Amino acid sequence: MSNSISKDLGDVIQSGMCIACGACTLADESVKLELNERRQIFEPTSKGSMMAASVCPSVEVDYDELCHFVFGQTAQGPLGIANSFHLAQSTNYERNFRASSGGIIKETIGHLLQSGLVDGVISIDHTEGLEYSARLLTDPEMIDELPGSIYHNIDLSSVLEMLTHTNMRLGIVAIPCQLEGIYKYIQKIRPDLRSRIVFTIGLLCAWQYTRHSIAAMASYFRFDTDKINSVAYRGGGPIGKLRFELDDNRMIEIYRRASLRYQVGFDRYFNTPRCNVCVNHTNFLADMVVGDSWIESTRFSKTGISIMLCRTANATKIAREMEACGRIKLKHVTDLEVVESEGEHLVYGQFAYPYAEYLREIGTNAPVLKGPNKGHGTPATWPDISDFHSKLVKMNKLMQSGKYRTILLRKLTHEGHRLTWRYMRWLIQRILNVLKLSRKNRSIQHDDLSGFL
Repeated sequence: MSNSISKDLGDVIQSGMCIACGACTLADESVKLELNERRQIFEPTSKGSMMAASVCPSVEVDYDELCHFVFGQTAQGPLGIANSFHLAQSTNYERNFRASSGGIIKETIGHLLQSGLVDGVISIDHTEGLEYSARLLTDPEMIDELPGSIYHNIDLSSVLEMLTHTNMRLGIVAIPCQLEGIYKYIQKIRPDLRSRIVFTIGLLCAWQYTRHSIAAMASYFRFDTDKINSVAYRGGGPIGKLRFELDDNRMIEIYRRASLRYQVGFDRYFNTPRCNVCVNHTNFLADMVVGDSWIESTRFSKTGISIMLCRTANATKIAREMEACGRIKLKHVTDLEVVESEGEHLVYGQFAYPYAEYLREIGTNAPVLKGPNKGHGTPATWPDISDFHSKLVKMNKLMQSGKYRTILLRKLTHEGHRLTWRYMRWLIQRILNVLKLSRKNRSIQHDDLSGFL
């Protein structure tokens, strides 16, 4: 792909592009991941070797090459390899309500274990405070002990470590860039591990945030980050609440959609740097991909409904098996619903591809990403990208100085009109149910979802 091979992780560290997948730590034992207090992301403590750089998804990723390694074929079409598309929802009301997004991941884990398709599933579990690590699930009864979605940056290296230390037939739950690191490591260094991964459940990922987002919430709602026992980003319906449980028995609940302070602390200026150049939001390397459905037809779900993308015939078969045994509801849809739900800017990398080019143009490191979605959609313009980068640099300086209230004031004064429009659209669509703001034709209607919760 690239004209030269990176000799180490120096450029990744300098640009803050690490995603904390941990592939480099297994490829080179001299490399460790630690939380950078200034950036509030995990990253390598040393540059490591060429071997460490060879497995790093923040150096380069050729998705066609990896898809051939993972699936035995190269990616076809802008969404990668795709066998079927669905809307899906757990029939377990309580599980669905707690998940906010349909409860499909837990149902799939349970089905894989109960049916004996795998011996265990590796997922991320809460340890303490803001920290998480890998957990091996072997009993279907364990699934409801798992936490919900995690939005802040965490060290993911324990998943790959656990994979290397077991001979079980495994399922893995992972975000897109995490699978990139896992499969690059296996392809380059441990091809024998490929046979251990029987099935992967991937998340449709919007962004991951630096821990400055948590610090901003603490500043806005007046609590100490050191007092956090746990954080939950979803639960309690389709949108869900952000909940902080503190060690003084206080519970801070923030309405994600209706809180201006939430909208500021979790906008894209708080993304990890690698997220801004990610072209793999639809998780090209996962067998089954699941995420919130944000299409017009599902916006009045009482709990939540998921978009499900099955990349292989086996994934479709498993989805149909779950439907047949009553675990989930399914509705066949098309790729159009995925694009509608996630947005063209994420699905096609309309901002990410040109922004990576822009960063290289100004002398900043950015990964070389060759995806099947490149060339689809309308790329962001150079002036828009330049404007975003200029604002991002200013925001980073404010974050790293702990000036979160200044960021709040700046957003309200400089981008108040955008926030106002966002809330007007939310009010019309979600509350008043008066009219549709988009004139695009929908391929399914709300009445077609009878039987969904």
